[in-house]
Amino acid sequence: MAALLRFFLLAYAISWVLWAPLWLPAFGIDVVLDLPLNGKIGGLGPMLAAIILIWKSKGLSGLRELGAKILWPGAGLYWTASIALPALSMALGYWMDPDPELYAVDRLASILFLDLIFFGLGEEIGWRGYSLPRLQGHSGALSSSLLLCIPWALWHLPLFLTEQTPTQLDASHLIGWILSLAAGSVVLTWLFNSSRGGLLGVVLFHTMFNLVSRTPGAGLMTFFVLLLGIALILVYKPKNLSLSPRVTTTADD
Repeated sequence: MAALLRFFLLAYAISWVLWAPLWLPAFGIDVVLDLPLNGKIGGLGPMLAAIILIWKSKGLSGLRELGAKILWPGAGLYWTASIALPALSMALGYWMDPDPELYAVDRLASILFLDLIFFGLGEEIGWRGYSLPRLQGHSGALSSSLLLCIPWALWHLPLFLTEQTPTQLDASHLIGWILSLAAGSVVLTWLFNSSRGGLLGVVLFHTMFNLVSRTPGAGLMTFFVLLLGIALILVYKPKNLSLSPRVTTTADD
């Protein structure tokens, strides 16, 4: 577990420093350079933490192994599902509110590209690529998914002091946000284990979820993910959350 603690602390340190121009003004400090992508570059923290720790423990061979996981598609059924559900939510959102500005191709393409880099890859290489196998080395898939939600949620804390807060600061919105993280974590674990450790599906799903969250389909997407998370637990059972054995490692990098 020492490897996980090092990872979480390093991921927090990197992300919170990169987000500093956004949250320091809440404490009356407004002297840090505010760059255009400050709100996004903090998303790279988990990925950078994982790369640093893997490089330190395994060197170039470890980074090659990580790169292979990112490119490994696994079974097409699973990573295509990670695109299909968000696509359905977005289509239904457009049917309910066909706002041409929200669905402008250039807007969606820009969001998709930036979220793929800063949140899809930036977060999932760390959360699922590095942390989840280590948690699953000690606990079942469902327990690991829910345990991972705690540091994942805490990682967002500085953003609650900014205009980019993940949710409104009232009980109902906070509970809904935590439930969506938990359900999303279950879905991402299913994708990860079903792909035998491949990261393509989880990166695509996280990216597409973020994209849909900026459209009228956001509420539908959250609802569908919650239903899917419950269904996965019932169908695949808590131990592995997939037909394949859960992906584990006991490495203490």
